[in-house]
Amino acid sequence: RDSERVCEILKALRKNLPSETAVSAKIRLPVEDETLRERIPRLVETGINFLTIHGRTLKENKTAVGAVHADRIRLAIDIARKLDPQFPVVCNGGMENYQDIQNLLQSTGAVAAMSSEALLETPNLFQESSTQITTPQERFRQQTDFAKEYLRICATKGPPLPGVGSSSFSVVRNHLFKFLHRYIHSEQPDLRDRLAGTNGKHSIRTISQARELVEDLEERYASLSDDEWNALSSTAPHASWYRRHRKPERHVHQKVLSVPVHDTRTGIEERKREIKNRIEDLKKRRLSRERGQSSVLM
Repeated sequence: RDSERVCEILKALRKNLPSETAVSAKIRLPVEDETLRERIPRLVETGINFLTIHGRTLKENKTAVGAVHADRIRLAIDIARKLDPQFPVVCNGGMENYQDIQNLLQSTGAVAAMSSEALLETPNLFQESSTQITTPQERFRQQTDFAKEYLRICATKGPPLPGVGSSSFSVVRNHLFKFLHRYIHSEQPDLRDRLAGTNGKHSIRTISQARELVEDLEERYASLSDDEWNALSSTAPHASWYRRHRKPERHVHQKVLSVPVHDTRTGIEERKREIKNRIEDLKKRRLSRERGQSSVLM
């Protein structure tokens, strides 16, 4: 918020760091265009190598988030390039899928795109192949595959732990929450609580336990029919982790999965209850098998 001090820091970094070390800055849009017209030249003149612009204001965050202001990112880029036609500006914000990235690059003229939240949920966001997901089943397999591959890497290479001891597992836990949010947040609250560490002795605290949780999740959805899949709340666009703060009716860039429309709201609710009962039955069967195995071992 103290733009003068920020510019002084950037100038000092550029002056004292080797030329091969890039120095960059990232900003959110100010409320007024006049402030933007004043701020961009000052940032460019600090000597930074590139600038990233998030296309929302500071107040447009969490539950107040809305569509990204692509036109104002474009304005900032035009201002920067009047000073230096080759100055690189990176766009950020409002990119939920691959097509959103392409649209924002085209509408703003940015040289590159940066993602934060969406990339944490769908690590293949920048791959065109990510657009091939067309059914709820494919989405589920993709997300559980992300979780399993991440756990494999953690087991062989180790996660980027900030410290040592039991607290370090929070890094793994946080990534799994993002991969699996669509399914465990509302449809599988017991798995959510186990992963969160609030389910007593059943809480997840190791990589192997995390693998078992993913396998449990897969088993619960394994035998659902197409109609049952399409009736689940997890198939809705707003069920994703990316949209957790966004109201369903609020406009954001989105890619809607193919979900058939049922005849009446009553029919949808009835179908959801049937699926919930079926999932509960699967849970009971699994628990019964586990108890049977435990008695054999004893």
